[in-house]
Amino acid sequence: MLCVSYAKVKILYLYPLYGYERMNVKLPILSQTLLGFVWLCICTQLVQAQPLTPGDSAFSVLVYSDGFTSDRGEWPTITTQENYFVVDIGSYFVNHTHPTTPYALLKKSGLPKRAVLVGVRVKMGPSDSKDASMGLLLFGSTDENSALVFEINGKKRFRVTQLAQGLPTYLTDGPDGWVKNAIAPETGEWAWLQAWSTARQTRFFLDEQLVFECLECGTSGLETGLFLGPQTVARVDSLWIKTTPPTAEEVRIQQLERELKEVKTSRDQMRRELELTMDERVSQLQGAIAVIEEQLIETTAEAERLRVEVETFSELRALLGDVNRDAVLTLSEALKTELAENAQLSESLKNLQTEIDSLKAERHIWQNELLDALLERDTTNTQNDVHNR
Repeated sequence: MLCVSYAKVKILYLYPLYGYERMNVKLPILSQTLLGFVWLCICTQLVQAQPLTPGDSAFSVLVYSDGFTSDRGEWPTITTQENYFVVDIGSYFVNHTHPTTPYALLKKSGLPKRAVLVGVRVKMGPSDSKDASMGLLLFGSTDENSALVFEINGKKRFRVTQLAQGLPTYLTDGPDGWVKNAIAPETGEWAWLQAWSTARQTRFFLDEQLVFECLECGTSGLETGLFLGPQTVARVDSLWIKTTPPTAEEVRIQQLERELKEVKTSRDQMRRELELTMDERVSQLQGAIAVIEEQLIETTAEAERLRVEVETFSELRALLGDVNRDAVLTLSEALKTELAENAQLSESLKNLQTEIDSLKAERHIWQNELLDALLERDTTNTQNDVHNR
């Protein structure tokens, strides 16, 4: 939000107004000849420039247009004790209730970096404050707290103010900068506020009629929006921004900027793909390293086993001395035969154990059957004795 103070107001030098009856000009004290020469140069430049009008076809590129039929997210919607801003079915309703401090209401997107034509249709509501006003804010900069403001007060007056570091400088010559004009609206009347600006010149219009112009009076910012005085109620039902078509040089620069953007996008994409490829390759190498490490562990274990066998064989050889090869083979065959016989004996022992377990199971079953038979016979005898008695 831009902050504005009504203190320390000064009047800048004003330039002659092209097509405006009242030309109040403040110039330094110079000799009559030099003053006339300077005046002639300024007027000649203004006439030769052939200033554009609001409807001039040069501003043929529509940058932004809003009829406030829906909330497009470009304007703040606020509900606080001091501010109530809302998009209200075909208009933007604003109510700023602070008794002394104005408010700068900024649009989300700003102005293009070229000549612009901005128009807004507004209507002020009644207010108890003599400082109530409503206007168009141009070339705003939140960082520098600066802007150019074109406003009305609902009392047939308008004012152009330059803000720098939050301090206003009235460019229009009147009490507190207010200039009375028959075209300016009263409270409850709709009015078009329009302004176009080139690199050097800025012109302000009320309902298509030029009311003020200045040279190099804009600020460096590109923010735009609405300016509300203290205790101001108003509606806005239309706002648009137009600009001039780009020159051949600007088209070429835009094309180069697009190509540069595409190159950067392609470079970033290639970088991401390369990073992914490198990550995959690193992952593959890590997997290969893990396999090699496992193989190395297995090889080391096998080498250790062979080393133990070699040591065992060496100890056996040391015990056997210079026994010839045939004797070793004979002993090996005998050992092999004995191991085979031991395996057969183990298998036979296993089979015998299985048969013993089977016999034990059968014996257990036979014992249960025998007990059952004895119990049944004893029960039968007991019943017969009872019957005989």
